[in-house]
Amino acid sequence: MRKGTKVRWKWGSSHAEGKVVEVHKEEIEKTIDGKKIKRKGTDDNPALVIEQDDKQLVLKLQSEVETD
Repeated sequence: MRKGTKVRWKWGSSHAEGKVVEVHKEEIEKTIDGKKIKRKGTDDNPALVIEQDDKQLVLKLQSEVETD
């Protein structure tokens, strides 16, 4: 997975999508909308910072998303 990759993930009964803007192969903590979000990225399952079309940032593991 690399920067610029378009991804999607399950959100409620539908899907959300966005573009990968950061890839982290170590533990990362981001504050998004005033909440601290943490993911433990690894070489095999990196943490991804994803930007949605509305510029909202999301933090997911690669295993939590799919590509088109």
